[in-house]
Amino acid sequence: MIEEELLVLINKDIDGDNTPAESAQLRDRLESNEEARKYHQDLVNMSHVLKQVEDVDPPARLRHDIMREIPAAKYRSRESEGFVATIVTAFRSLRTVRPAYAFSAGMAAGIAVLMVVLGSLGDTESLRPSQVSGTIVEDRAAPVTSPTDREEFDLNGVSGTLETWSSVDLSAANLKITADGAVAVSIEFDDAALAFTGLEISDEPSVSVDTDPGLIEIVTRASGSWIMSFDNHAGVDSPLEVSVRTGSAIFECRLSTGGD
Repeated sequence: MIEEELLVLINKDIDGDNTPAESAQLRDRLESNEEARKYHQDLVNMSHVLKQVEDVDPPARLRHDIMREIPAAKYRSRESEGFVATIVTAFRSLRTVRPAYAFSAGMAAGIAVLMVVLGSLGDTESLRPSQVSGTIVEDRAAPVTSPTDREEFDLNGVSGTLETWSSVDLSAANLKITADGAVAVSIEFDDAALAFTGLEISDEPSVSVDTDPGLIEIVTRASGSWIMSFDNHAGVDSPLEVSVRTGSAIFECRLSTGGD
């Protein structure tokens, strides 16, 4: 078994933190300790391999996809915490591992976790806004947007506005409703051109929101405001088809989302 003091000297040597006196002491002690000498050489070899690994640029949308997941995760049920709990448990177990081996195991675990994240971001099932209240949008600087389109409606005492804004590759839609009865709104869009990325919703209990690919449905019995955000992958004007229903009255319109 390697003494704790010797392990500290080995780890500091790998990190380049030993003083000249400590380096001399380490050399002397390694000459008489075969186990420590082999352990030290293994770490030296691993360090050389890691230095030869070239930097790899992450996918262009990696930060966006990760940030999109982080806020939503706060609202997920505990059923979705199994993977995270497993990783936390694994890292806690490293406390009982010798320092340099813990470093090596941590590096391997980190690479494994990154591979899982990169592999799963593309096919992770989207969080359904109907399961949450609050805001589930990426925390990033607001892009410069410009008004794109606007419609107003008044149906049997239910009134409201629909507005859209756009920037280079982002679009947003704001729905405002003044009502004291049931109102159902459906917004259809081409999900191949527009990627739904977030929805700011009211915590009013009489409001429900449901989403499917290319469709957002809002049902409310009270006044409210909803802001929907989209990534415009196509960079073209991909319109929103909006339908507002209250009783037998229906209002339909098409809203531009900007683009070329």
